[in-house]
Amino acid sequence: MNMFRGLAMVLSSIVVGGCTGGGPVGSGDTTTGSGTTEGSGSASSLGPGSVDGNTAGSEGNLDSGGTTTDGGVTSEDSGTSGSDSTGGDTEGGVGPSCDAYVPSDAIELSSGQVVSCMEITTATGPCIRGNGVSGVQITNNRIGPCGQDQQGVAVQLEDSSDVRIDHNAIDDVMAGLYALGGGDDIVFDHNYVTDLHGIDFGAMRGMVQLNKVSGTGIKILCNVDEQTVPASGEGLEDHVSIYASSGTSESPIEVAYNKIRGGGPSQSGGGIISGEEDGRFTTNYVSVHDNILIEPGQYGLAMWGGYDIDYSDNRVWNGESHAWDNIGMYSPYAMPCSNHSGSGNRVWWINAAGEMNHYWGGNGECALSEDDNVFGDDTLDPEAMWLEVFAECG
Repeated sequence: MNMFRGLAMVLSSIVVGGCTGGGPVGSGDTTTGSGTTEGSGSASSLGPGSVDGNTAGSEGNLDSGGTTTDGGVTSEDSGTSGSDSTGGDTEGGVGPSCDAYVPSDAIELSSGQVVSCMEITTATGPCIRGNGVSGVQITNNRIGPCGQDQQGVAVQLEDSSDVRIDHNAIDDVMAGLYALGGGDDIVFDHNYVTDLHGIDFGAMRGMVQLNKVSGTGIKILCNVDEQTVPASGEGLEDHVSIYASSGTSESPIEVAYNKIRGGGPSQSGGGIISGEEDGRFTTNYVSVHDNILIEPGQYGLAMWGGYDIDYSDNRVWNGESHAWDNIGMYSPYAMPCSNHSGSGNRVWWINAAGEMNHYWGGNGECALSEDDNVFGDDTLDPEAMWLEVFAECG
């Protein structure tokens, strides 16, 4: 639940990777639909490849010919639907599916760029960053490790729109996506995220953090966020943080069909939070639904404040007592709020004292009805939940 600012940078170069047939494409070359490429690069077997779980996405995904046109740029890819070079089964899964990956240092984005089939690492700062870009797709890559400082995130955006980050394996980073400003059509989907870690309180730590992002078509969907208990280093803060960010009544910010497991030892961070505000920036129109959270940290779901926010049909389980465990779900108590709603949530939570602490309604002003939710559902099975496949992600 921390508030963060990214570094503003002017970003210019075009770096597009690809893999056709069974071999990699050079890191500086662009493939534009013909399938012909130049350049060289060695394949790497590092990284987790892909993992079964959620089913593959729809719009903009690789078809049988290996062509993706999302973001206004056409790139040829391997078109594989079986196993990548690590032996991972990629059909119907999250994470990348290339036969080989071209090593690359940090990438600075330009509008209209597709980054694909790369293995992107850097010793300092973000692995990928963009300022004022649009029409970008970052797909089927292995990203990380990134810088071991506070800016060491996988993808950092500022004042950008129409950016899709999908089917990547993200590992050993401070955060998966940190977006400051900008708005329409920022999408983070079908990524496999591991080893999120921080340096100290205030670092960008979590799968996704939106900071003053507003617009339509903003979505965090069908990701698998798998951490240890406790998480690495100082641990992550919030897995998903919607801070001073807003959708619209017709197109709320959507956080859905994500599977999140692991967290701690932060005494403040946890699962999914929205509703915080920063001066003239408030959080409005957010829909958090159909997510699975297992031992995610200090809390499971948090509605901090804000307006027109709905949390529904989420499942939260914490059956083991850890020093950082507090509460399964809570509603506002400090921030202004109105028009909060939620139903079908199921929560089972044991706190640090070994006591049940499933839900707290805050000041009562925006509390959820306990008749419409199950706060204290001891039928939840974490193993079965983790193996579940969301049909909506197909």
